[in-house]
Amino acid sequence: MIFLTATVLGVSAVALRSVFGIVFICMMIIGAYGLATVLSSAAVPLMSLLLALAGYNFGVVGIVIGLVVLQRPRSTQPTL
Repeated sequence: MIFLTATVLGVSAVALRSVFGIVFICMMIIGAYGLATVLSSAAVPLMSLLLALAGYNFGVVGIVIGLVVLQRPRSTQPTL
């Protein structure tokens, strides 16, 4: 569930079309993990942070690759 939520965050960050927005949301994920670590009485697993960052990057890279594929020129002209 963490991976899926982070992937959706990555997709929505790319929709902002702002490098600042993409980096800021990534920093917010790290900040939320840090805050959970500080305020939690039990240990917070590092794997949760790694899954969230992997999902976020998966969402961002997936959209960027999709946009590159859509913008690639065709080798042949379509016929009517």
